[in-house]
Amino acid sequence: MSDHLFRLIKSLSKNEKVYIKRNASFHMLKGQKNNYIRLFDALDRMKEYDESQLMKKFSGEQFVRTLPAARNYLFHVILRNLESYNSSVRSEIRGCLNQVEILFEKGLTDPCLKIIARAETLALKYELTEEYYSIWAWKMNLNGRESNAGKQLLESGKMYASVKDNLTELNQAALDEYEMKLITHRCAQLGLARNEADILDLENMRADIEGQWKKGEHSFSSTFMHYHKLTTLYQALNKPMKELLFRRKKLELMSLNMHMIDIPPFLYLFPGEMEKTFQLELTLGYYDQLLENFDRLYKQCQKSRSHRKLLQVYLYQLRFSACLQTGLFDAAWEHSKKALNTLAALDLTQALEARRTRLQLDCAIIHLFQQNHKAALRTLDDLMSSDSIQAQTDIYYFAQILQLLVFFEKGDIELLLYKTRSAYRTLYRNKKLYKAEKLLLDFLRKENEAGWDKKTEPQLFGQLKEKLLELFRNHPEEKKFLSYFDLLSWVDSKIEKRPVSEIIQRNHKRLFESSGGKSLLQHLTRQD
Repeated sequence: MSDHLFRLIKSLSKNEKVYIKRNASFHMLKGQKNNYIRLFDALDRMKEYDESQLMKKFSGEQFVRTLPAARNYLFHVILRNLESYNSSVRSEIRGCLNQVEILFEKGLTDPCLKIIARAETLALKYELTEEYYSIWAWKMNLNGRESNAGKQLLESGKMYASVKDNLTELNQAALDEYEMKLITHRCAQLGLARNEADILDLENMRADIEGQWKKGEHSFSSTFMHYHKLTTLYQALNKPMKELLFRRKKLELMSLNMHMIDIPPFLYLFPGEMEKTFQLELTLGYYDQLLENFDRLYKQCQKSRSHRKLLQVYLYQLRFSACLQTGLFDAAWEHSKKALNTLAALDLTQALEARRTRLQLDCAIIHLFQQNHKAALRTLDDLMSSDSIQAQTDIYYFAQILQLLVFFEKGDIELLLYKTRSAYRTLYRNKKLYKAEKLLLDFLRKENEAGWDKKTEPQLFGQLKEKLLELFRNHPEEKKFLSYFDLLSWVDSKIEKRPVSEIIQRNHKRLFESSGGKSLLQHLTRQD
């Protein structure tokens, strides 16, 4: 609880702190400060939680004897105040039901009907099916006060039919959530599907989902979930055009139902979709609307008070990824530090853990491109030894490939050859030795065993590029390797003996030369 209290206080905004302290001091005489506010201030001033420092500060006071109880009490005081400060649609509905219960116990049933109608309107508007039953239970109860028995029975029948419909919707929503979990888990296991069996498995899942979808009227939530399943599968199948199509469908759906953005999970799914759509459009060269889309995302991230830190991660990581993709490595590095620091202040879900893992991998790539070999190896070592990496198997195995490239850049041939043999065995044993990896491992092993000659380096990398292009032409699924690492730009940098950043920026020449592109790049590199 002590650490949780400290982290909770550190997560508060300035306005939230003022609100909580004002309410906590409401019953105090002017100039006095209660022990809970003193504890709040002491924890707020700490940069890192230190129990001994806290005990020392309050030593000699009776207050310190009950410090655990005080921490627990303060934790719940803060939560109660945050409930009233950060109101939501769900809290408003539950507040209505609490008011109905109070009025009902006082015998005032007429006001109850108006309040319950307000709760029902909100639940229907925001498709909060889980709230319907509590609302209808009260409607049934209040209907019992109706003196006309026939009218009472008729209304009860209508409400029972509504409850049945709601249970059907609730069952479908639960099924959608479960299917989405299965798809997410399967895609996380596979990474980017690159063998025939895995591709066929995902294609069958996709076909089943599309086959089950019947044209007609569907709720916002069910339509969104349908698009969400297909987006996840197309991402795993590495079909960026199809993925972009369904991401745009999700954004269009949410834009037409902006009231749904007021509630979780859509509150943070909306900016999350804008972030991923932006990245896809940048990757595919759809530059025309990038500046407008970035502005929309920026405004959405600034809008929410309750999810500000989470949305800030999205914004930092979007800027980081865009700068990495366009060769602006210095700016990317600054954004990565902010993203990692913000993530460190959050309790990480599986999705956020995956973000952090990918971010660490991309930081190692930047270090490699900028010839910071020690930093690259240190980042990769931390990544491969972390507990979360096993859930991201593709990243774990690619990190080993990236480690070999760092040894190559360092010129540590002996260690490179040893690690190449080790990586070969590991990838083969775990069925991750795809054609692109084998081609690259064979190149590193064969050429370095023969003795690397810097004079012939451009020629050797030219031959490697021809083999890679032929591989990608004959086996399109192998292009998925490039979603982790811009291998072709790295090879071109060796052929032309130029920095990777220059090669990447040349590939995005149209973006760098257009007026809209220049404005976008100013936004992306800005450190705010």
